[in-house]
Amino acid sequence: MVANSTDEEVKSYTVFNEKTDINDPTFALGMLFCTSNSLREAVQKHAIVKRKAIRQCRNFSKRIKYVCKGEGCKWKIHASPMHLRS
Repeated sequence: MVANSTDEEVKSYTVFNEKTDINDPTFALGMLFCTSNSLREAVQKHAIVKRKAIRQCRNFSKRIKYVCKGEGCKWKIHASPMHLRS
């Protein structure tokens, strides 16, 4: 749970657990990953489990993007660091 004392609403985020979620990764909007490498591993495992041809797009210094290469497949994921205040 992340909250800022000036925020009126409290936001909660799903945290990716590398130990339990890596066997069949599912993603959610706003999901938190400990490191960019754990995100990359989860995407690679997801591609294997779901049998999707996923390609990594050009990464910028602080953003990661993957897209599905399959015809008609609209799957994609964008990730960037979050600056969370407690």
